[in-house]
Amino acid sequence: MIEEVGSNVRGVNIGDEVVIYNRLFDGTCKYCLIGHEELCINGGLIGIVTNGGFAEYAVVPVTNVIRVPKCVGLDEAATLPVGALTAWHMVFDRAGVRPGELVVVFGATGNVGSYAVQFTKLAGATVIAVSRKANKVRNALIGLGADYVVTPEEAQVLVNELSNGLGADLVVDSVGQATWNLSFQLVARYGRWVTAGALTGGDVTLSLPSLYQGRSL
Repeated sequence: MIEEVGSNVRGVNIGDEVVIYNRLFDGTCKYCLIGHEELCINGGLIGIVTNGGFAEYAVVPVTNVIRVPKCVGLDEAATLPVGALTAWHMVFDRAGVRPGELVVVFGATGNVGSYAVQFTKLAGATVIAVSRKANKVRNALIGLGADYVVTPEEAQVLVNELSNGLGADLVVDSVGQATWNLSFQLVARYGRWVTAGALTGGDVTLSLPSLYQGRSL
């Protein structure tokens, strides 16, 4: 909730419930001008390049303030600036998900993964949600739009069955090292693989001949 506003601030008021877009950006660099302020060369993350990420009170530019509609709860709104924007950028901006494609989402119960499930389903894809806790979270993930919910050990068989052995058109993997070998193997020729996380480690090995077969990172 906003407690105080600067003298030149417009568009928000004291008492407004808001969430904060946590990336600072100048709005004038090469990347900002093409709509990718997350890549701003003069920017950074609030709490890393500035103090106050976990403070009781924080001062932020008005350009980073997003007013929360009354119909949206604050718990849900708090997940949007990081989880939702990251997933949106991955599946639409980078991967260009299309209707009818077969999509596999690893880490489907995480913040980014759960949004990836929802976005790819909204795009008209057939969505396989992969989670180590598949049996416990099946109903929840189906409620988010997943067509199938499987463990990592079950993923290969299901992808082969649904694709006639060709593989998935798009694989979303925000888990990292632990799922890298499997997730990359599931990508079809001319398919796409996107990631935005390394929760289980960031060091992986890549077989260049496998990449030559037509996969796209």
